[in-house]
Amino acid sequence: MLCWHQSLCVHDHISHYKTLQKTYVRLNSGICKMMEVQQPVQIIEEVARALNMGRERLEMESLKTFLEKELISVEAKIYKIGAKHGISSIFELDEKLKRGMITEEEMMDDFMELDYLESRRDGLLKAMGKVQWQI
Repeated sequence: MLCWHQSLCVHDHISHYKTLQKTYVRLNSGICKMMEVQQPVQIIEEVARALNMGRERLEMESLKTFLEKELISVEAKIYKIGAKHGISSIFELDEKLKRGMITEEEMMDDFMELDYLESRRDGLLKAMGKVQWQI
């Protein structure tokens, strides 16, 4: 027996799709099962109640923690590249290249990664400034 939503369950593996607040799961056996799904806002509100704090404060504290964790990760990667080449910024790496202390082949991947990481760090610091102001 097929479900009324069989046209949406087209994969042989487990597949999901949402309609309002219900998710239908098609199992490998072809049996469709309806499951209730909590929306992220509902989860945040439940956690805030459990912690006896406002939803907005929980959201801001969570955002702050996420940004701090991301910043630590980015700075660790920047440090690793810096230690590898004996530098502390992308400008120093560029200067080493100009002086012929390293070749382009030796540093190109790290140069691009460091450029991305420094840009990411700047964005995280900017976002953290906004969050700090809100808390």
